Amino acid sequence: MNKFATIIISMLVAVLPSLAQQAYVRPALTDNWSVGVGVGGLSPLSGSFFSNIRPAFGVDFAKDVTPAFRLGADALWSVNSSRWPGLEAQPTVFDHQYVGMYGSVDLLRLRALDPRFGCAITAGAGWGHRYASKPTLDHNFFSTRVGVMLSMRLNSSLSMELRPQFIWNMTDNNLKLSSAGYSANRAAFMLMAGIRYHFGPGFIPARLYDASQVDLLNGQINSLRSQVNVLTDNLARTNSQLYMTEQELRQAKQNNDVVREVAVDNHLNTVIDIFFYQGSSTVTPDQMPNVERVASYLRNNPGWKVEITGYASSDGGQEINNRLAQYRAEAVKKILINRYHIAENRISARGKGVGRLFEEPSWNRVSVCTLIDR
Repeated sequence: MNKFATIIISMLVAVLPSLAQQAYVRPALTDNWSVGVGVGGLSPLSGSFFSNIRPAFGVDFAKDVTPAFRLGADALWSVNSSRWPGLEAQPTVFDHQYVGMYGSVDLLRLRALDPRFGCAITAGAGWGHRYASKPTLDHNFFSTRVGVMLSMRLNSSLSMELRPQFIWNMTDNNLKLSSAGYSANRAAFMLMAGIRYHFGPGFIPARLYDASQVDLLNGQINSLRSQVNVLTDNLARTNSQLYMTEQELRQAKQNNDVVREVAVDNHLNTVIDIFFYQGSSTVTPDQMPNVERVASYLRNNPGWKVEITGYASSDGGQEINNRLAQYRAEAVKKILINRYHIAENRISARGKGVGRLFEEPSWNRVSVCTLIDR
C-alpha cells in the first residue's frame, strides 16, 4: 500500500504545477450540486477473488467546489451472497454498510482538457457496520477507501461513472479480512458503475483581460469623452447663434420689414420678403402669412403681377447657391398657384444666386416678391 500511496502522490506532484490558468465566474452556493447512484461488485483481495464477489450498490450527494475538486457524502451496501474466508455466514440480506465523506481531484480537468471526460483520484473515510449472525455480534468500525473515478458527460445534466476502489477496516482487529492497517492482503476491492445528475449551470469560464489592454481601452474611452465634450460645446454655441438669428428675424418681421416699398423704373412697387432656413427651399409655416399677403395683393388688384426673385446666403459653393436660389423662387410660385389659385401668367420666378440685400448674411436666404402694377 505504501507503493500505491507513493504513486498517487507522484501523480499529483506532476500534475499540479501544470494546472491551467483558467478563471471562472464565481458560482452561487446552490450551484454545481449532483446526486449519483451506482451498482457493482465487492470482493476481498485475499482468497478466491471471483467466487467471493457479492453485489453492491450505493448513492452519493456531492458539491463541485471547483471544476476539478469535489466534496461529497456517500453510502454503500453489499448484499450477502457468499461467505468470505475467515468470516461466519450472515442470515441478513446485507452484510456490510458504509456511510462517509469523500473528496476527489480530477487530473484531466486540472489540465483543462476536454471537459466531457474525467479521471479523478478519490479518497474517503467514514463509519462502517458489519451485520453478524446475531444482532449482538453486529459491530461498527472506522473505514477508509481510495480509488479512481472515470466519468463521461452525456449532456449538461447527466454523466456516466466507473469507480474502482480499495476499502479498508481501520479498527476491527478481530477479523482477518478487516484488520487494521493498509495492507493489500487485508483489503477489499469494489468496482461500481453508475450515473450522476448535475444541478446548476456548471462552471462558466470568465473572460480575462490583459492589464495593458485595459489601460489602452481606458485611454481610448477618455479620448472619446474629451471629443464628445468639445462637440457638445460647439453644438451649444451653434444653437445659441441660431437662436439669436431667429430672434432677430422674428423682430424684423414684427417691424414689418417683410413688407417694403421699392422704386423700380420710377415706379414705387410693394415688396414682400419670404425667409428660409439654411440649405432649405421649403416655405415654413411662420412664413405662410407673407405668401398670403402676396396672394391678397394679387386678388385685390387683378391687373398686378408678381416677380419672385430667390437668393441664397454666401454659405456653400456657387453652383449649389444658384440652384437653391432658383428652388426658393419656384417654391413660392407653386404655393401661389396651387393653394391660392393665382394664374401662372401673372407670376415669374427666377434665382439670382447669392444675395446681398441685408447686412445680416442669414437674412439673404430669401425670396423677394415684387408686386408690379402693370
